[in-house]
Amino acid sequence: MGGAIAAAYGQNASTAQELQAEILGRLPIQQRISILGRILDNKELSGSFAFVIPVLKKLFELRNDLAHSVTTGYDAASRKVTLVSLRKGTEVRTSYEAVYLHWLLYEQCPAVERELSELYFLIAPGTEAWHEA
Repeated sequence: MGGAIAAAYGQNASTAQELQAEILGRLPIQQRISILGRILDNKELSGSFAFVIPVLKKLFELRNDLAHSVTTGYDAASRKVTLVSLRKGTEVRTSYEAVYLHWLLYEQCPAVERELSELYFLIAPGTEAWHEA
């Protein structure tokens, strides 16, 4: 995601790498997703890459749930993993179906990674000046 954003805002490949390494990682993930969405809209690429933003949102939602919860384990009968967290002193339970987790992690993540790599090459200028240091 950072590479595609940096390609849109960098003056050349070198500054894009610096932007990605030094600045983009410090932005909250939701802000990076929002910036990427604006780039896709501005470059009229949203239709061709319609699943990138929704999958990134779902992936980082899962990541945040996992980072701030503990699991009660896997329930084989319902085929669900339940996470428990405390939010403002209230216990919150979130369940994820195994089929959904498989779809997100093993099917959608690799597809979005490929699409983000492709986006870099569509967004970065193909000029010789872009690749000069």
